[in-house]
Amino acid sequence: MTEDDTTRRGAPASLTAPPPPPVAIAVMTAFTRQIADGRARTLTSNNPEGPHALRVGLRRLRSGLRYFRPLLPQDLAQDLARHLTAEARWLGQEVGQLRDLDVLWRDTIAPRAKAQPDDMGLAALSQLFEGTTLRMQVAVRKTLVGPRVGRFISDLDQLGDPALWDLPDPRAKALLPLTRQMLNRRHDQAERLGQHFDTLSIDDRHAFRKDLKKLRYSLEIAHALHGRKHTARFIKVLKKLQDRLGDMNDAAVAEEVLTSATAHLPQNTPARIAAMALIDDLNGKARLNARKVRKGWAAITGDRMI
Repeated sequence: MTEDDTTRRGAPASLTAPPPPPVAIAVMTAFTRQIADGRARTLTSNNPEGPHALRVGLRRLRSGLRYFRPLLPQDLAQDLARHLTAEARWLGQEVGQLRDLDVLWRDTIAPRAKAQPDDMGLAALSQLFEGTTLRMQVAVRKTLVGPRVGRFISDLDQLGDPALWDLPDPRAKALLPLTRQMLNRRHDQAERLGQHFDTLSIDDRHAFRKDLKKLRYSLEIAHALHGRKHTARFIKVLKKLQDRLGDMNDAAVAEEVLTSATAHLPQNTPARIAAMALIDDLNGKARLNARKVRKGWAAITGDRMI
């Protein structure tokens, strides 16, 4: 062993290991890793968690780009942020169609058909949506290996370049004013619809759900930066609200998709009857979730977030 090797092995880790990246860059890099992982899982597995992870990663990326926009002051960085936001929105819509079909078939129709093997209508619906879902899976995989997604994945690497960022002080504490400003803006945006939840249309309830997602993802960034206990509590409650709103949205999507898929069938065919019964059941559960969402949002709207 040489003298240089001995010195290196005995040196403090702070002198031998590379310094950690500034916290904002570390957060954005974690989002890009989730996108890459979700893409790989979608390409190699039929597990619906792949598209789900990819879509969530894309949403978190968009929230992060909005959150840290003041730290990307250069024209080049702002152009990159706008480009990545637009591409993430486009890809999220492509993957979202597969995710919605997957949820409807795997989580709703297929289990009911299996539990009621003598129901010809449910069997026909399951067969129909299995085929539709698998065809959509093929189309999404083709998109994911295409040149547009390849360029997008490559462009994400630029977010790890410190030269793009204005980070005079990389510590999380220095970002606290930015965090509070962002969270207040997101909360106020959600509250504009949340305070009238009982009278919201289906479209407005969907918009409220998206507002809560943006608030939650911003809160997750805030928790990664600052680690406050009340922030973690707020995230936990928001997740429950999102799950209920997600079920309500799944019911709305199911009604639209099932109605469209069976519109060409006579009303008395088993598949059409099964579809209408399923819509009624999902809408009944959606009404129950709506009451719980109203109470849940009212219970936390005045709480501290950070």
